[in-house]
Amino acid sequence: MAGLTKEQKAALAAEAAAKAANDHAKAIEAKAIELSGLSAEEFAALPDDDRARLIEQAKADVPAQPPEAAKPAAKAKADDSHLIAMRKDGDTIKVHSSCVADHKRLGWVEA
Repeated sequence: MAGLTKEQKAALAAEAAAKAANDHAKAIEAKAIELSGLSAEEFAALPDDDRARLIEQAKADVPAQPPEAAKPAAKAKADDSHLIAMRKDGDTIKVHSSCVADHKRLGWVEA
C-alpha cells in the first residue's frame, strides 16, 4: 500500500472488513440452506420466522470471523538498506545518498 494516503488506506481496510463480513454472512446463509434441506429458491420462499430460526442454528455451526479479517494488516518494515547513516550531536539519522553532501555541509558525519 505504498504511496496511499491515510484516508485511502482506511477506505481499503474498511472495504476488506466489509468483504469479510459479507463472506461470513454468505457462509451462514449457505449453512442454513444446507440445514433446511431445501434449494436456495425454496429457502427464500420460507416465512421469515422459519428462515431466522434456521439462520440462528447455522450461526452456531459456522465459526466466527477470524480476528485477522477484522484487523488491518500489520505494516511491513520499510527496506532502508539503501540509506546512509549520519551522526551529529549524538543523534543518528539515515539519509539518501543524494542528500549526504547537504548534510555534511550542515555538520553531519557518516556514522
